[in-house]
Amino acid sequence: MKTKRGFAAFVLAALMLFTAACGSGAGSGKDDGAAGQNQKPSEPVKLLFYSHYLNDFDNYFNNIIKGMTEKKFPHITIEFLMGLDKNPKLDELISSGVNPDIIYAAQSYALVLRDNLKAVDDLAPYIKKVNLDLNKFEPSVMDGIKSYGTKGEIYALPFAMSPWALYYNKDIFNKFGVPYPKDSMTWDETIELAAKVTRQDGGVQYKGIALQLIDKMALQLSLPYVDPKTEKAALDSDGWKKLFNQMKRVVSIPGVFEGAEDISLYSNGLEKRTVAMVTNNNKIPRYLEEEKNGLNWDLTTFPSYPEQMNVYPSVEANSLILNVASKHKDEAFKVIEYLVSDEVQLALAKSLQMSALKGEQFTKAFGENYPALKTKNLQGMFKGRPAPLKPTTIYDDLGLKAARDAYKEVTVNNKDINTALREANEKLNQAIAAEKAK
Repeated sequence: MKTKRGFAAFVLAALMLFTAACGSGAGSGKDDGAAGQNQKPSEPVKLLFYSHYLNDFDNYFNNIIKGMTEKKFPHITIEFLMGLDKNPKLDELISSGVNPDIIYAAQSYALVLRDNLKAVDDLAPYIKKVNLDLNKFEPSVMDGIKSYGTKGEIYALPFAMSPWALYYNKDIFNKFGVPYPKDSMTWDETIELAAKVTRQDGGVQYKGIALQLIDKMALQLSLPYVDPKTEKAALDSDGWKKLFNQMKRVVSIPGVFEGAEDISLYSNGLEKRTVAMVTNNNKIPRYLEEEKNGLNWDLTTFPSYPEQMNVYPSVEANSLILNVASKHKDEAFKVIEYLVSDEVQLALAKSLQMSALKGEQFTKAFGENYPALKTKNLQGMFKGRPAPLKPTTIYDDLGLKAARDAYKEVTVNNKDINTALREANEKLNQAIAAEKAK
């Protein structure tokens, strides 16, 4: 745990805030695994909402999470804490006695909370009590969450997802007289198009495409880092070789890839006006801002493998997790249940976040609050379905690093793909063994 004065002061302040909230006598404080949905507390309740990240703070937190919840439940006040570098991380908070009631994080983080921090409650009894229909959620996401339990436990509920798309700069295509990308292109067609707009002009190197990081691209093929049954590395597989060979085809287009700095070019290439296409998940808010500065952009369906047309990368939902140590579990679950309601999810979709609920009303409402998007091909993002989520293990952080290191070896150091993946597999097994030995 950190011992710096700033950290100590923060923990003290957080404890005072939280003690005041808990000391009011509000809420049942029961740990009986069942939500008292019919009991209204006699006094106000403060809930601490922790997030590893929450883009567009004012919009998503103040207007939707806090704003809509406090309007629905006037006796509930939500305090928010974001886990940025300047604030303590969740493990530091918990070890110092500050326990958020609701944790907002990627759904697989529920495994870390369960296994490492012992801080996740099973929502199944709460869900059963209110008869919440789990079939309303995007199946691939909900199936992933269900897979984390062995006896029907539900450790999270999905809140929002980030839709995948192929974004492009129309001006670059116009400049070189090349037709725009279209929906439902294959990877072969996309790579061929990228080559046509990769050119030097006026002393500027235009790059046809910049791809997301290797671990993100692996989601389209549902590639695991680690076999969950054997807990052995799974990088030296035909699936990973297939992905690496395709990525190598892209970076081998003369002018597309010029060094290690281009690995992350997907994140700002369109903004630089030098990249024609990028694969990414929900860059729309950013591109709307850039449009004010002249960015002429649109989007199409994420490119497909011919054998699985219109299957885009799997989506891991930003999810709502109940802390087992919460003193206000009943009220916290009321909030979670409300945040996954049609009312909130529709507002979320209109505000440029993909709803975790299935249904045309949510896809059609996407971006409705932004008139500037009326001319964009937004529905291109929804022509298809996400790939199944890969199997998840507590060693995935180690696997992610191994995959990225191997990709850098192939692209920057021109290492043979088979060799790079074999070596990455060996290093990952060593890292897993070292982690188990701790």
